[in-house]
Amino acid sequence: MKDLIVITKKYGFYTGATVATQHYVDNWSKYFDRIYVFTLENEGVNEYKNITVIECSNSKKLLKDVLKLKQSTNKVIGYSDDHLGYLFKTVGIPYIHTYHGNWPDARYVSSDMFFKSFYFIHYYKKTISYAAITVDVSYYMHQKFTKKYAKHSVVIRNGTNQISSIKSSNKINPRILMIGNIDKRKYKIAKKIFKLIKNSELSKSFTIDIYGEIFDKKLSNELSSYNFVNIKGKVSKIDISDYNILLSLSAMENLPISIVEAAQAKIPIISTNVGGVSEVVHDSLNGYILDSNNYNEIIRLIHKAIKMDVLNDMALSEEFNWEKSSLKYIKAFDSI
Repeated sequence: MKDLIVITKKYGFYTGATVATQHYVDNWSKYFDRIYVFTLENEGVNEYKNITVIECSNSKKLLKDVLKLKQSTNKVIGYSDDHLGYLFKTVGIPYIHTYHGNWPDARYVSSDMFFKSFYFIHYYKKTISYAAITVDVSYYMHQKFTKKYAKHSVVIRNGTNQISSIKSSNKINPRILMIGNIDKRKYKIAKKIFKLIKNSELSKSFTIDIYGEIFDKKLSNELSSYNFVNIKGKVSKIDISDYNILLSLSAMENLPISIVEAAQAKIPIISTNVGGVSEVVHDSLNGYILDSNNYNEIIRLIHKAIKMDVLNDMALSEEFNWEKSSLKYIKAFDSI
């Protein structure tokens, strides 16, 4: 088998995309002689002898190191999970790219994101168009963005960390879970929602735990000022079955792994209607889609979700499986 070179801006447990890459690299170690991960930031957990993680100070150094490695072997193929994937074209390595991004939707979140979009969309278009195969994790983004620029594109779902047992729900003092790094994209809407909850009886009977790295300290302080909100920070593992509801109020998404895992664990989900969320959340069956034009209905939906019992047949299909998805990638690598 060929050696695999992975180019990623961050490696480890930073976001859903990097969690996915960590899972795949670990699984792929069974199929490649060696895997070299080139990254600008490393928080990865490496337990495999044939995986080498190389942290580079900048993209120029990364490119130089990749070229040097490529010259030492004729059996190399590439994989990327962010906008740096186009660098493979520079060194003549065929590659697969997985698009986890939120562009072009993210362009309209703020003026800052609007200006950043000219950089990121440009390089994502290059990365997608140069890739031998582009993989999407949602049909939403497949149709809206990548299919327009990809030579060949397919949908391969991310997996879930299987929950071994479903804990009994505490419906008297319910707990609500939110997952995602604290920034305006993920939590700008939450400010409006929390204000509505504060003025209801709900605020006295339940808690909201927020897990994620704090990128916007001011926003984090605003959220934590509500007595029913607990900022838990960045952790590597969350027991999702401890909670009654997963609440996702992001302004835009592709398809969050947290939503997939909640569906797998039969935890009711309340989410804004963004990205591929509706591919997993089926209204009134395993959760509710929040109408962006009517945030006042959040109180009613939380009450309904607390009482909801997700049926066994609403568990996710087997396509959301790390091992099976890894094998689909291996077949894709073989094809190029």
